[in-house]
Amino acid sequence: MADIIPKEALAYLKNKKLQPAFSYKDVWHEEHSTAFTVAKAMRLDILADLQHAVVDAMEKGQSFESFKKNIKPVLQQKGWWGKKEMTDPLTGKTVNAQLGSDRRLQTIYRVNMRSAYQKGQYERAMASDLHPYLMYRIGPSVHHREEHVSWDGLILPKDDPFWDSRFPPNGWDCKCYTRAVTEARKKQYEENGIPTAPHLDGTGGGNVPAKIQAPPVKYKTYFNERKGTVEQVPEGIDPTFNWNIGQKSAGKDGNKISAQKLEESKKNYEAAAAAKPKKEYLTKKKLQGDIADLDAQIKGTSDGKTAADLAAKKVEYQMLLDKKSLAADKKKLTKEQAALQKEFDSMSVKTYSGICKDDVTTADWQDKSESIQAKKDYFQNKLNAGGIADADKVKFEQFLKDLDEFAVEGKHYSEVQAALKKVQGSLTSLKKGV
Repeated sequence: MADIIPKEALAYLKNKKLQPAFSYKDVWHEEHSTAFTVAKAMRLDILADLQHAVVDAMEKGQSFESFKKNIKPVLQQKGWWGKKEMTDPLTGKTVNAQLGSDRRLQTIYRVNMRSAYQKGQYERAMASDLHPYLMYRIGPSVHHREEHVSWDGLILPKDDPFWDSRFPPNGWDCKCYTRAVTEARKKQYEENGIPTAPHLDGTGGGNVPAKIQAPPVKYKTYFNERKGTVEQVPEGIDPTFNWNIGQKSAGKDGNKISAQKLEESKKNYEAAAAAKPKKEYLTKKKLQGDIADLDAQIKGTSDGKTAADLAAKKVEYQMLLDKKSLAADKKKLTKEQAALQKEFDSMSVKTYSGICKDDVTTADWQDKSESIQAKKDYFQNKLNAGGIADADKVKFEQFLKDLDEFAVEGKHYSEVQAALKKVQGSLTSLKKGV
């Protein structure tokens, strides 16, 4: 099996250095070219076990099920499985962290395998003078990202800037891949289309038209709060996949640069964890102050380019502020919803007989509230009139007690229910962006 495994892909996995990280955001972009990392795997022995299992799976051509069968018992024995409370070394907060799981193992297997194969594919393509082009293809998924479908069949020169940030894999569970293409094959695809097998659901297939013009790039702003960086990510690309795995790790210079960046990242991470940086960097008050400062700088400059740069920075800060404000509102409402739901679920719905024509419950208070006083007056007048049997007296006195209880408990039930609906409505509006 080792004879058919791309040597570049295997070497890529074997040569990676172990890099513990609490969050996937701690090791970013091209740092992955020299670092083997798994979020929440803070022990080197756990990371080493995972790396060995991935390398072994590639060397032997193992399926995911075989990979899982081999590594799962090891992780369970060492206690890296399920959920466990951990302290984030960067923030100092304790979180209920997800360690090993079948789903996480699947992500670890797929991302490492696909990244390694694509790295090998890139290196082989760049080394071939007979293949001046790369072709983008979508993989065997039932559901595809819209942008990835639009790139299917795109044939561009190997050095086209398109590949700098959109060389697959381009996101979590992305199965897209590339193929090296000769000049003759490119012309053939332009004339006849690209032969394509049907999708997993049986649809599609036939010949996909070849595209030879790079599409325009639309960007979205992404803030990595653990690195303190704001970046522009092409639409259709998941953050942290916004780089070319082949370019950043190819050759001695690439390895040297990646190693330097990894070392810088490690030093920054360790320094941040040791210093426990102040939280005001991301507070609403700090961002509001930064925006006000930028407004003042914009008004104080007569240079058009400087003003445009400041305005762009203001937009970034405003987006961060809006995002933080929205998150704070959601957090507050979610907490309120949980408290109200807990109170509402704990309330008993009591049934009362005799105080109304038909039986009523605590939940009927809203409909009956206006008639409660009249009913209390009726039973009180019966008692005041006298001349009633002792059994009726006891019954009427109980009705009065039930009406008092119904008034208090029913009102409380109705108020909690109304407050819960209001909070749920506000949360729904926030999620819809209303």
